[in-house]
Amino acid sequence: MNGDCDIPYDLVSNSIKQIREQHPDIDMIFWTGDNVPHDIWNTSKEMVIKHNQIVADLMRETFKDVPILPALGNHEAHPINMYVPIEVSEKSNYSMEWLYNIMADKIWSEWLNEENRKTFKKGGYYSRMINNGWKVIVLNSNAGYRANFWRMYNPIDPDNHLQWLINELDQAERNGVFVSILGHIPPSDMYEGWLHNYIQIFDRYSHIITGAYNGHTHNDELAVMYNQQGRPIAINYISGSLTTYSYLNPSYKIFKMNSRGEPLNFDVFFMDLDHENRLVAHNHSRLEKYQPRWLHEFDAIDSYQLKNLSSVEWGKFVDNAIDDLDMAYTYSQHYHRHSRLFPDVKDMTLERIIELVKNIKTISPFQKTT
Repeated sequence: MNGDCDIPYDLVSNSIKQIREQHPDIDMIFWTGDNVPHDIWNTSKEMVIKHNQIVADLMRETFKDVPILPALGNHEAHPINMYVPIEVSEKSNYSMEWLYNIMADKIWSEWLNEENRKTFKKGGYYSRMINNGWKVIVLNSNAGYRANFWRMYNPIDPDNHLQWLINELDQAERNGVFVSILGHIPPSDMYEGWLHNYIQIFDRYSHIITGAYNGHTHNDELAVMYNQQGRPIAINYISGSLTTYSYLNPSYKIFKMNSRGEPLNFDVFFMDLDHENRLVAHNHSRLEKYQPRWLHEFDAIDSYQLKNLSSVEWGKFVDNAIDDLDMAYTYSQHYHRHSRLFPDVKDMTLERIIELVKNIKTISPFQKTT
């Protein structure tokens, strides 16, 4: 296991197919983006399209009858991270049309209805009604990514993305609909202005937002957002990656939800890649038939001693884990999925473990701390 490598296609394929085999009752898939390798010096628009098509074909073939809600990652742009606002495109040759159009019209076409495609082409975002009481809003949160330098052109609300989010939430509130929010970039990587407004929006609509779901960091972690009164208002569930980049074990997360999109519990499954590689090394003769094992790592309610997955309970978890070394250590192990090669493991001091837990708490960067 080389820590700075992505995983080969065979492992991607094995991962996707075994999810289907082990969890035949999956009702829906939240796909948080980044389907392009990390050799960012070697990318092109053609390469981005190629890799997205490959992964989409695999998902389509494996989950034929399962609704999939995909989101764009920062690696879907070329150059990486650079999502050009529409207002710039109207004045120059820089544009995201090459990505938005092919994703909407071809690569993701069967997962986006006509209205979704129309909205997606405006800025890479869309929403979907799951049932009469539950909507999923898919953000192109790369617009708010601190490494997207185009954010400086309009640091308030590029492409009216947040205004669109408010409009969607306002409509859901009027119709008595609950909302899940999906986007690649988690709060920790949003630039200050976007994060401040993001938290303000969540605070205003916290009574209908059941949870947010992110990727990007490759780590299995949480972000509990607090309003200016210090009340926990929403949870961002940041799922671990399939890629090992860097020094991680592959993983995926299965949520149990009710019909309003409220998460009731989640389970994490992972592959101990170091162990699997050692087994393969001792079984060369059976290598072609070898299938790696995926292990159940934990479920949230049991492992974190929660009554439920409400904002209040997660707020209590953060407060308790800061003073409970065993709980904090458990969280730190889940963070990298028990990787023995994760660089911080050998230096995982008490201070570092507590820092990981404290980083769960997310407040506006403009809010005074005490």
